[in-house]
Amino acid sequence: MDRPQGLLLVYRLVAATAWNPTVRLIAIVAATVAALGVGVAAWALIGRRAAVIAAVLFAVLSPAPHLEGFTANGELLATAFTTCAVAAAAVWWSRGRQDRRLVFIAGVLAAIGPLMKQSAVDGLLAVFALVLVSGLFGQPGARWQLRRLLGDLVAFGLGALLPLGLAVLHATTIGLGDWWFTMVGHRAQTDSLIHGQFAERVELFKLSLGPFWRDLGVLVPLFPAGLVVAGFARRLTLPLVWLLAAAAGFAVGGLYHTHYWIQLAAPLCLLAAFTLDWVAARVPALALGLGALALAVPVAYALPIYGASTNAKASLLSSKDRRLIGSAVVGDYVQTISKPDDEMAVLWTDAALYWEADRAPAFRYMWLAPLTEIHGGLAAARASITGPHPPAIVVVVTNVAQYDDGSVGRALATRYDLLRSMDNMIVYRLRGAT
Repeated sequence: MDRPQGLLLVYRLVAATAWNPTVRLIAIVAATVAALGVGVAAWALIGRRAAVIAAVLFAVLSPAPHLEGFTANGELLATAFTTCAVAAAAVWWSRGRQDRRLVFIAGVLAAIGPLMKQSAVDGLLAVFALVLVSGLFGQPGARWQLRRLLGDLVAFGLGALLPLGLAVLHATTIGLGDWWFTMVGHRAQTDSLIHGQFAERVELFKLSLGPFWRDLGVLVPLFPAGLVVAGFARRLTLPLVWLLAAAAGFAVGGLYHTHYWIQLAAPLCLLAAFTLDWVAARVPALALGLGALALAVPVAYALPIYGASTNAKASLLSSKDRRLIGSAVVGDYVQTISKPDDEMAVLWTDAALYWEADRAPAFRYMWLAPLTEIHGGLAAARASITGPHPPAIVVVVTNVAQYDDGSVGRALATRYDLLRSMDNMIVYRLRGAT
């Protein structure tokens, strides 16, 4: 799997509790922290009213049900850290760049972002840009300016190196090559902007636009004016670089899953708040109307999901993926017909099913793209079924023949008993396994 250590630590915490709602609580905490971070950043850059507007915008819009913003995905968890990094940097700047400890803290928090999601380098780039620009162009003519800039950069660099250094140190215990492949190589070789058919990437991007417009589209007409406001107030560097870096992180992903957009929610809310604050200072009624409209439109789109009578219905309305429902049902069934230390193979991959069944995967890749695109992935998956130590449980979720050379079909027929077909998934158990 192409997930960095920070995200794995979070989900090990979830697994350790053996209580699925833990992951919801983590999402709530992350979103709350991010909302506070956006508010603090806005307060430091523009003022208290902008802070309230930014925090409210993020709190209401970031759950973004069509973008899976309510889930504890890497984008949301990374946003909790990057927003706090940006907030710490903004406070440092607003206080005259006196407290270097804030730069160090910003570096630590910003570096945790890519350990939650590799694309979340926006905090690192935004804080670095602020430190650099402030040092180069602040108080021109001061003899100690360069020395001060170097001190600030060292503080930021040391802060960033702390979590990144720990990640690399851990990587030495599991193999630096494997770690690098997980963090960078996998995406560079399979699903990214620089790999694959460009036309396919464009189509995937187009498909993601509909959910984006429903949940965050109201911010699009508001944020450009926020850039202008920030420019006239001489506070443009931090929000502009943050937005551009977040957009770049979104772009390089290549697959354009809808939840990628969550990475842009915080900088967009910050800039939209600048716009509404500027309008409120001049025409309060207009600002109130624009703010109410900005909140009402996406909430209206989301009401069918928020008002869904069951969790299953809410999942289908938000993701359109029936596997999420089927995985829960089949996962519960697998637990009743197997032992906790049994291995399970899902043909051909369904990460949610592994989670719901709480059974170890029989082969390495839990998503279809790496399984089919990384050299040796499919061969290893087939060998896990046909080899000397087959898994106790096999669940077929797609057409086996699509990636079978014939050996898997024969193994299922000769080694396994078909137990049940549920939610378009077929469950097999190894003969003799109890």
